[in-house]
Amino acid sequence: MKKIAALAIALIGVMIFLPLVDARVDAKFVIRDEYGNQIYFRTPEGKIIYGNILVGQKIIFDARDSNSMYPIDRYHWDFDGDGNWDKVTKGPIVYYTYEKPGVYNVTLMAVATAAPPRGDADTVTHTVVVVGNVIPPVARFSVSLYSKNETAVTYLFNASQSYDKDGYIRYYIWDFNGDGKFDDTGTNKQIMWTYKENGYYVVTLHVTDYDKQSNKTIRVIKVAGLPNGSLNEIEGKIKIKNKCGGTINVTIILNNYEEHNLTIEKEQVINASVNPSLNEIDVYFEGKEATFIFNGSKDITVVITPEKIYTVLSTNRTPGFGFICLIAIMIILLLRKLKNEKKHA
Repeated sequence: MKKIAALAIALIGVMIFLPLVDARVDAKFVIRDEYGNQIYFRTPEGKIIYGNILVGQKIIFDARDSNSMYPIDRYHWDFDGDGNWDKVTKGPIVYYTYEKPGVYNVTLMAVATAAPPRGDADTVTHTVVVVGNVIPPVARFSVSLYSKNETAVTYLFNASQSYDKDGYIRYYIWDFNGDGKFDDTGTNKQIMWTYKENGYYVVTLHVTDYDKQSNKTIRVIKVAGLPNGSLNEIEGKIKIKNKCGGTINVTIILNNYEEHNLTIEKEQVINASVNPSLNEIDVYFEGKEATFIFNGSKDITVVITPEKIYTVLSTNRTPGFGFICLIAIMIILLLRKLKNEKKHA
């Protein structure tokens, strides 16, 4: 009985003093597009920023997650961060459209007017980014040999050079063997992959940002020296032209496998086994570097100048159209000659 009486007294005390405490309003809001999807991006440090919003886009400001011990009956909104309330509503949903790009500090004050003694309120401020248009991210990654044994080779792929000019990359999506299927999707910029068969592998990286914009890039890897798998190769020709006005030292890496350290006066040709389809050549010269993807059925010419490294139009190593026409004409003339000889026989 004593315990019951003590509990009753405690409950009476809570009922008496509860109206005297603050309402403990907790203001919260998110922003959504017209379809109800939340608009935000997350910085590498984990901070949430609301964006990107397009100029002229109708945006929903949603404060339904705000809560209080007493009903919230007023929502004060400052959309441009000037310290003035742009809208005051009774409900938690409000629509707004920005006419100019910029970074705005949006403040919500949620008010519970019934809270004693004279009402209670809470404010929250979030950064909102408004842009004229969204920009796709840029996909880049490096390739380095991590380990190799008699039966397998492992590479480390590092996408830290990828970036998003107007936000942050959300997902890194990898296809390591060129079969068109995604082998890994996640937020890690670095990942390892192991190959157990010889071959040429086209590695594709897709990057996607919070605006659902995407981009991709490819690299080519040659795996050799393993007991399983075969290499389909042809003889390729890589021409390096020096337009720097003096002798230069250049490093060429072919398909992330074969390295050539060259001293070039004017021009040098590398004869190498290549993939009949896609190949990669990486060129390093005096702090500059360039990567090119080329078809193995064509010769590639790399030109090095003091300012840049570039390629020129390559030639197809199969018979050209003119040569084919010449052969066709010779066959026609030969057939006519045989026909005439047959008539006079």
